[in-house]
Amino acid sequence: MEIENCVEVKISGPKDQMNHYLEWIKQSAEYRYGTGGHQSKENLDYYLTESVNENSCWKFSSSNLKHKVRLFERGKKEVFKYRVNYMINYSNHELTDEAWFQLNEMDHEQAIFQDLVNHFNPMPTCIAKLCPDLKVSIKWDSYYIEHQYGSKYDEDMI
Repeated sequence: MEIENCVEVKISGPKDQMNHYLEWIKQSAEYRYGTGGHQSKENLDYYLTESVNENSCWKFSSSNLKHKVRLFERGKKEVFKYRVNYMINYSNHELTDEAWFQLNEMDHEQAIFQDLVNHFNPMPTCIAKLCPDLKVSIKWDSYYIEHQYGSKYDEDMI
């Protein structure tokens, strides 16, 4: 079962600190690759999650960072908003007791993967020290659930 978790981040504050933040975010894999960053083998890239490796059940899927950075730098906006999507594969990960529930299309609000939320960090300590006046808002959602094909699929194909 694959579930797309997405996070919307809003950053606001003084212009000079926003510029520091934008320069920092441009170094992230979520910015550099836009889509499919998990397919790269470059070890120098860093992610907005503390740990993205072959054993993780979440993989960076896509972001609108490049587009949103360009819009913010061109315009006179006061709030920088961006979205990052992560694909979570529940079939290859041993879930905690709290996560064992039967998901369906109506469960998207319950399908937010807590381990991913705990690892996502749009404001690391080094940036927080440089930009103490930035305000960060984070909102998680899940909007895509795909079930593995079961017996119903086989019956429909016959």
